[in-house]
Amino acid sequence: MRSKVYLLSAMITFLLAGCAGSQFAKNEKGVVQAQQRTIAKDALRIKGKVLGREKVGERLSYRIQVLEIIDYGSTFARVEPAVSEIVILYATQEVKFKKNSEVVFDALSPITKSGEVLELNMIIE
Repeated sequence: MRSKVYLLSAMITFLLAGCAGSQFAKNEKGVVQAQQRTIAKDALRIKGKVLGREKVGERLSYRIQVLEIIDYGSTFARVEPAVSEIVILYATQEVKFKKNSEVVFDALSPITKSGEVLELNMIIE
């Protein structure tokens, strides 16, 4: 009986921990606020629209249309996406965005653009 209680407790804890990472606040316009409290010194803060999602190994990749570059970290010196450019954003599986939602996020870009589509890595607190 005790083992069932422990198992049930462990399952509930696992489910709550797994769901907690995908909960982001929305502003008054319904834009998901997935950015950090303060921007990292070599990051970009971007507002974008989610066009699609795929699972890539242990992570998720999102196709994002850049709507606005909101801010730059104090030492940012990497590739910057253009407004209306479509980029790929890599995030952990805990981060879940719905298609067609608008999202504000912080990301790291590569030092140089190597392919046709710019790939960004989301910074998560």
